[in-house]
Amino acid sequence: MLKALPLPLADAYLLEQFSGATLDQIDAMDFHRLARALETQRMRDVEGKRKLYLDGKAPDGLLTPDDWRMIADMDRIAGITTDG
Repeated sequence: MLKALPLPLADAYLLEQFSGATLDQIDAMDFHRLARALETQRMRDVEGKRKLYLDGKAPDGLLTPDDWRMIADMDRIAGITTDG
């Protein structure tokens, strides 16, 4: 995710995520670990949205096309097949 951003935007994002940290401190972080944690957090968020959808409680547009792609990827990895 962060690799896709221009460096100044990635720095700004990281400064927002780690308020009070300096860029030098951020540079010393394990970014692979951070990326895994952020991706896991996103997966959990999407699963929460899916639960709302399945329960009939999701407002229109809650799940984006990217969310649906992630759901399909997670289902494929889990060996779950869906129609459509």
